[in-house]
Amino acid sequence: MEELEILFGSKIRPRILKLFFQNEGEIFDAREVAARCQINISTVKKELEKLKKINLLQKKTRKEKSKTISESSRSKYFYGLNPKFSLFSELRALILAGPVVPLKDITILFKRESGVQLVVISGVLLKEEKAPVDVLIVSKKPKKAKLLKIIKKIESQAGKEIRWAMMTVEEFHYRFEINDRFLKDIFSHNHKKIIDKLGVTL
Repeated sequence: MEELEILFGSKIRPRILKLFFQNEGEIFDAREVAARCQINISTVKKELEKLKKINLLQKKTRKEKSKTISESSRSKYFYGLNPKFSLFSELRALILAGPVVPLKDITILFKRESGVQLVVISGVLLKEEKAPVDVLIVSKKPKKAKLLKIIKKIESQAGKEIRWAMMTVEEFHYRFEINDRFLKDIFSHNHKKIIDKLGVTL
């Protein structure tokens, strides 16, 4: 069956499919898919066309004004899920059934960053939509640029934007001792400490 051959014939295709199913109803252009999934743009274009070929994705155009002096309009292509695809419900269930991102993969990413003392996972990563954040990072000297790169890698696998917060060890201890509402909300929801060098006990 051609549909199955196309669906499961690539290692990166599940990442693209997760982006669409985690954001069902939204449309993306090829560059946005490439950026969010961290995949080469030329590869993404080929993958999107293959998924369109079996009617899993629909291709739509939108007129946009050009930045040239003439201000002429040009067409930009967007892709979105086709709910009439024959295996739509089964594929959605399969894509969304497992963990959003394996916790061991997230742990490996943060262990590579020196100074990180505590990482708490919650929110969408544990399918807990009401948690205040998805990732809490406590570090001796938080380096926002490096931590943001880790978050982007997690987002590329999750198919969703990740809400995250970072703080120093000193700030965390202070807020923990005064029973800070933000921390209390995180720990009151379903959560997992994937790195804990502080010995946090609740």
